[in-house]
Amino acid sequence: IDDFYKCQSDLDCELNGKCENQQCKCKPAWTGDFCQYINYKPGPKNLGYQRANYSQWGSSSIFDSKANKWYGFAVEMVNECGINACCGPNSEIVRTVSDADKPGGPYTRDSVAVPYFAHEPMVAYSAKDDLYLLYHWGNGDKSEQLVTGCVDGYT
Repeated sequence: IDDFYKCQSDLDCELNGKCENQQCKCKPAWTGDFCQYINYKPGPKNLGYQRANYSQWGSSSIFDSKANKWYGFAVEMVNECGINACCGPNSEIVRTVSDADKPGGPYTRDSVAVPYFAHEPMVAYSAKDDLYLLYHWGNGDKSEQLVTGCVDGYT
């Protein structure tokens, strides 16, 4: 059991560090006996997009220099359902906005960008076409039966 925490190669360090003298020496972004944990400091809790009684999932943001605003596209569960209603009919993409000097937010809800079912937004800008592109999965046609009876972000 004494050899349990000893590495034999960089693979034992999850490729997030080097195995030196049977000990993982992690890259700065990683920590743990085998460099298996992200080495981060918790950020302020009031950043990003948060809407009371609604569950959100991820966000993809982009700066619009013409509007001088940050726009984010996040997944939000309709009918005040919890995150466990995601990847199903209750998932829609909302557009959020933050001031130019606040890329981390807080963001406020602006509008529904793609109605249910839509998930995993990724926004990009095409300089060639001077066009913003929003990639996602789901067709956003509201054709599926919604989960109901949710309260305060819980399903």
